[in-house]
Amino acid sequence: ATNDAGAAKHEFQIEVHEPPVFVTAPSEKDIAEGEKVSFSCRVHGKPLPEVNWLRDGRPLTEADGASIERKQKADKHEVESKLTLDKVILNDESEQYTIEAENAVGQASHQFGLVVNQVPVFTLVHEAIEVKEHEAFEVPVKAEGKPCPQLAWYKDGKLIQENSGLAITQSQAGQEVSGILALSDVQMEDEAKYSVKAKNKAGTAKTEIPLTVLA
Repeated sequence: ATNDAGAAKHEFQIEVHEPPVFVTAPSEKDIAEGEKVSFSCRVHGKPLPEVNWLRDGRPLTEADGASIERKQKADKHEVESKLTLDKVILNDESEQYTIEAENAVGQASHQFGLVVNQVPVFTLVHEAIEVKEHEAFEVPVKAEGKPCPQLAWYKDGKLIQENSGLAITQSQAGQEVSGILALSDVQMEDEAKYSVKAKNKAGTAKTEIPLTVLA
């Protein structure tokens, strides 16, 4: 008779590692200078990835006005990360913001942009005008902003239409717009408070030009 030796039994588990994959990723944003902006992402990976935010290839820090939040969801093997710039300045604009995620078995990255717009500012304004009846006047103004603003002229708060008898010209150069309001034969009824607004997606600026007609 023979005796069978008891077979040794060993149980083990194989942990499957997975490289990072973006579940959600940030997209480009337009923001006005001075405002707050946030970007967020969710990354899946096993083990949980480390996440870094970069601009133009350099990691963002508190010195850049940046704050970074991180939350882990171990049961879903996900990391949530959020980048916030509390007060955007023009130098924050870049097409090369990058979010990088890395763990022991791989790496993933995603690139996005930030466009910083500037509220219009008048660089040339006109003072109050006094002109005699039947004389002519011109009111030149200039404003700059990003993107380049558009001008709109008003008489006593009402938008001036093309058939008003007033001549309006406008030209653009880069981020600056120039405009002229003109009248060749002033009448008493032209006396009013004129104003002009410069507007773009970041905001609006306004300047007023009162006109007094002398008999």
